[in-house]
This record gives sequence, C-alpha cells and structure tokens, in this order.
Amino acid sequence: MAIVLLDELTCDRIAAGEVVERPASVVKELVENALDAGATRIVVELRDGGRTLVRVSDNGGGMDGTDAELAFRRHATSKIKDWSDLNGIGTLGFRGEALPSIASVARVTLTTKQPGELVGTMVGVVGGGKPTVRPEGCDVGTTVTVRDLFFNTPARHKQLKSSAAEQRAIRRLMTGIALLHPEVAFQLRADQNLLLRTSGDGDLRRAALGVWGQGMYGDLLAIQGQDGDLRLDGLVGRPSAARGNRDYQVIGVNGRLVESIRLRVALEQAYGGLLAKNCYPAAVLLLALPAGFVDVNVHPTKQEVRFADENRLFSLVRNAVEEGLRVHNLTPGAVIDHIPWKTTLRETAASAEQTPVVQNLFVSSDRSVRQGPPVQVFGQLQGKYILAQGESGLLLVDQHAAHERVYFERLIHHADLLHRQELLLPLTYEASAEERAFAAEQEEELQCLGFVIEPFGGNTLLVRAVPSVLADGFGVMDLRFLLDHLLAADQDAPSGPMPRRLVHLALAACKAAIKARTGVTKQEAGALLVQLWECRNPYTCPHGRPTMIELSIAELDRRFGRR
Repeated sequence: MAIVLLDELTCDRIAAGEVVERPASVVKELVENALDAGATRIVVELRDGGRTLVRVSDNGGGMDGTDAELAFRRHATSKIKDWSDLNGIGTLGFRGEALPSIASVARVTLTTKQPGELVGTMVGVVGGGKPTVRPEGCDVGTTVTVRDLFFNTPARHKQLKSSAAEQRAIRRLMTGIALLHPEVAFQLRADQNLLLRTSGDGDLRRAALGVWGQGMYGDLLAIQGQDGDLRLDGLVGRPSAARGNRDYQVIGVNGRLVESIRLRVALEQAYGGLLAKNCYPAAVLLLALPAGFVDVNVHPTKQEVRFADENRLFSLVRNAVEEGLRVHNLTPGAVIDHIPWKTTLRETAASAEQTPVVQNLFVSSDRSVRQGPPVQVFGQLQGKYILAQGESGLLLVDQHAAHERVYFERLIHHADLLHRQELLLPLTYEASAEERAFAAEQEEELQCLGFVIEPFGGNTLLVRAVPSVLADGFGVMDLRFLLDHLLAADQDAPSGPMPRRLVHLALAACKAAIKARTGVTKQEAGALLVQLWECRNPYTCPHGRPTMIELSIAELDRRFGRR
C-alpha cells in the first residue's frame, strides 16, 4: 500500500475530531476565546441543542480584518510565538485549531469589530472552504455563528445525542465556566428560553445564585487555603445540601474548567462521615497555581491536566475544605419527622395489647417466603437500632433502612399505590437551570411517574401533584432527591443510578419508613424483622445502605479474651 500525503481539507477534518466532539465542544472553544479577548459580557444562543445553531457573542476587544481572516487558518494564534511559550500559558486557548476545526465541519460566520473602528469585518467559511471576507456593520466585540454542525460528515452527525442531551451538556459546561468567572456576565439561551444568567459583578455566591438557584444559595460556605504559591478559594455546600450526583462540583485551575478525579477525592474525603453513601457535596474550587505547576497539554481539549506535585495540591484542597466545614455550624434546621400512620409506634397502655402496627403495613407477595432465623428482640438503641439475638451472635438492625427495604419491595409488587394525588397546597421549589430544563423536557415522563411539575416564573418550579404514597409530607428535600436521581439515571452517570421507575419507589419507601428516634415495641420490632427476612434482598435498603450487621459470638469471645 502506497503512502500518500493527505490534502489540507482532509487534515482539517481529522484535526476537528481532536477539538470538536459535540456542540458543547464548540461552545467551550468559542467562550474561552471570548474570555481571552477580555469580554465582560458573553451570550450563548442555541437551537436544537446546538446541533443546528450555536452563536456566541461577546463585547471583547474584537479583531481587525486581517486577523479575522487569519484566525481561520490552521496553527494561527495570538497566544504563543514559539515552543518555549507553551511552558507559560496564561490564556484559556492557544492552539489556533478551534476556528478552522469548527469551520471544517460546519457553516461558520464571524463578525468582529475593534474599538474605534467605524465598520467591522465578516468572515464566512462553509465546510472548510475558502473564506469569504467583507466589511460588516456590527458592535464592538466578536460574534461567531456555527450552523449545521457535522453537515458534511454524516457518520459523526449520527453520533450526536438528542437535542435535550446535547443541551444539558452545554448547560453543565456553561454552569462551570460561569462559576469560574463571576466577573463576567453570562447568558445561555436555548430556543428563546433563558437557561442561565449571571450578573458579572465578581461575587462568586451571586454567580452561584444565577446558575444553581436560591435553593442552593443559602447552603454554600466560603473556603480559602494557601500553601506557598498554591492558592484555593471557593465555596462548598453544607452536608444537608449534598446531591445524588457530582454535577454540582466545579473545579477550575487558573480560570480553566478541568476534570480531576484526585481533587474530587480530596474534596469528598474532607467531609469524612458527614455524608451518606452515594451523596456528593456541592463545591466550587478555584485554584490559582504557578504556570510551571500545571501542564494543560495532556488532552486535546485541555480538560484533563497534570500537576507537578499532586499530593501537595490534594492536601491543600482537603485541609481547606475541612477547615471551612469546621468553622461553620453545620447543624441543619430542626425538622419534624412525619410518621405516615394514624398512630405512633410508641408503646402505650392502650396499644400494648393490640396487633403491632408494623405487622399490618406490608402485604406478602406470591413468591415463596424465605424462612428466617429465629430471633429474640432485646430492645432498641437510641431510637435507631433494633437489638436482637441472631443465629450466631448479636444482630443490630437499622430500623429505618430495614423498613425502607420492606416498603420498597411492597411498592414494586403493588403498583396501584402509585396513583397521582393533587397537593392541597402546591409546593414551590427554587431550582437550578438544569433542574428546570429537565422538568420541562421530561414533563410527560414525570406525569407517568405520578408527578405534575410546572414552571412558576423565574427559577421556581411548582409541584401540583405527586404519587399518592408520597402525598403526605412531601417536601423540598424529597423533590431534590427525586430530580438528582432522575437526572443521574438520564445521564447514565458512572455513580450507578437506579432505573428511573425505581427512583421514586425508593423515595416513596424512604418517606414512608419509620424514622430514627421513633420508639418501637419488642413485638413491633419482631414483626419488622420477619417482614424484612421475607424480602428478596433483606441486606440493604433501596439506596444501598446496610439494613443489619451481626456481631458474632466468636468475635465477642475474642474481644473478651475467651478461648
């Protein structure tokens, strides 16, 4: 087989694959260019999730006609002059590949004007063809319009996800960039709908308000840390504001949005035992590092970076977050646990002789019942744990987790419990841009699950109806849990989301299960253990927490020095 040199157009389209993977890649490159141009106002407009239109407008310094045309040539850049400059990159973009790569797989129009010029310049490129250049009246700054992405590469166009999925990816990207640059006013619009807006006044908390909404705003705590020439500033969420996925974690290095598993581990380790399993803290970590400490050239899109001393940076993040949590009062507001039964489980003279409440709450399925081990209930510890004698030692059962499991399996086998019920007083919820967009996109599916959720102006969602099993005591935290896990299921997140239908069944079970600090009689505790042992999986709650642990006689003998 003969070796040939590829033509320039083919090289451009191959190079595009390094930079342009999807509409979000286009947005990232164009927004970073706008930031490098000194913009203080950036507007991103989308149509069809960016598949048919991405437009990025800024009020930055603009370009003259010569530079505007040159910007579409490969390896053209104003950011570096030679190889030595790569060791001291101080801008977000530098490779000179973004515009030519995008233009090789789309229809691109650029209009730009510098301050003091009477007229600007328009450059148009279609599918990597020859640029068309002419004078154009426009505002100071630059606007890049990208239409019909991958129109000339059908195989890559087929790989694009749905409009909703591409829009969500852009929204997550813009959330991160807006939080890393609170000094810039951002707007994100999709099909005439405003998805995100920040004020650009430099206040990080107000930027968080613009992208995450009022519901998260009050739960964010300021943190700071420094180790020599390494500095960290940012915000972390209270443990009570933890979410079911990592979408609310933003890490920036010198103003660049990056991915770092190691730094996420440092963040989450700092919370210690403050978070439940599969719950993740919200955080904005803004790292200022010397240029030589970080290498941004290990990935074509510069999202992944390499640090000169990762252990030192890990310690800085973990220590700063730990200190930030330590100096604040993390006690959540008092919440009255709602018990979904007409009578409490406390043993009284009137109820002691009646059939235990727990025993009547569950209906056995038609499958064979596992024969449970004989247990003798001793009592209850701190209103949380049931103490019983198992087959080979002391059995400690988390009453809430156990009841969740029993109720969850009951719901799976009794779908009639999931009928919709309107709330007497609709619930209002200050949602993030992603939550609002998801609720709008998935309105029909949410209704199939029993929820009626509507926009209520601004950032507010209005919950009018919920599944009947959740109607009693449904609140803001329950809605947050639901949206977090449905979003994770929709994204097929690596954290292992449940199938969508099971998400709200788990929520229903959690709502209905007895809470900690609820007294139970020995008879009620025994009935609960019998019901638990009948479950298909009696060992964990629907969220993966253990329902029981056993301290064996052998372990007790060892602890007491018995042979």
